[in-house]
Amino acid sequence: MIRSLCTLVLFFIAISSYSQEIFFSVNQVGFHPADPKKAIVFSKEKIKNNIHLIHLPDSSSAARIKPEQVESGVWGDYFYYSVDFTQIEEEGTYFLWHSASRSSSEKFEIGSNSYAGIQ
Repeated sequence: MIRSLCTLVLFFIAISSYSQEIFFSVNQVGFHPADPKKAIVFSKEKIKNNIHLIHLPDSSSAARIKPEQVESGVWGDYFYYSVDFTQIEEEGTYFLWHSASRSSSEKFEIGSNSYAGIQ
């Protein structure tokens, strides 16, 4: 009985520790408020959950975005998605977050000075 219980507990621990690995490609220089804003998200498994656009410093969710699958041809064993957050024009620091996998992008700015010192 104890052995069966231990096996069951180990099984649940193994399942709960599994998480989908998600990768983000986002413009780390930033975006002007009125410009189009998109990122690429990719994973070896299909992404079923929304991506959250998180606004810092309060970590509030500025948007929940459904990833749109992109036809990528043959480029590795990944599913590619586009995440469009063009509608967000509030200036500030943001990052993208996939809660099911606990994966996040690098931080980026939306602001009128995003390209200052780069051009």
